[in-house]
Amino acid sequence: MNTKHASALLTRLAAPLLALGLLCSTLPAYASGKGEGGGGPAPMTFTANIGPYGPDTPTGGGVLQVTMVLQTGSPEAQHEVDTYKPKVTHHIYQTISKFTVSELRAPNGKDKLVDAIIDRLNAVLKLKPKDGITDVFFTSFIVQ
Repeated sequence: MNTKHASALLTRLAAPLLALGLLCSTLPAYASGKGEGGGGPAPMTFTANIGPYGPDTPTGGGVLQVTMVLQTGSPEAQHEVDTYKPKVTHHIYQTISKFTVSELRAPNGKDKLVDAIIDRLNAVLKLKPKDGITDVFFTSFIVQ
């Protein structure tokens, strides 16, 4: 290969190789969750008995298996959620277990559960609604 062809080939490959190099150099930061736009809040999975149980309900309630992500309005609120994870988990279980299968299967059942979780966690963690837990996203939701 002569010098002229080698130079032309190098010129054509320079931009794609530079782009690939830049992409590869940023991947570890995104994968570790320590770079800009990294990781985000970790999903939490819950499996809980729901609905009434007792002599008046011989068939019992049901089971809810749900995976969710909590959205916070500030880094401080996310820090509170992370710091008090066992407390957050406990109160989510308490909130979930108060719902019945029919309530969750209703058209607005998931919305009511979201509101109940937000209200309870903001109260327990003493967070203001606009800066605290602002939304709950279900990534999996199975009622049996």
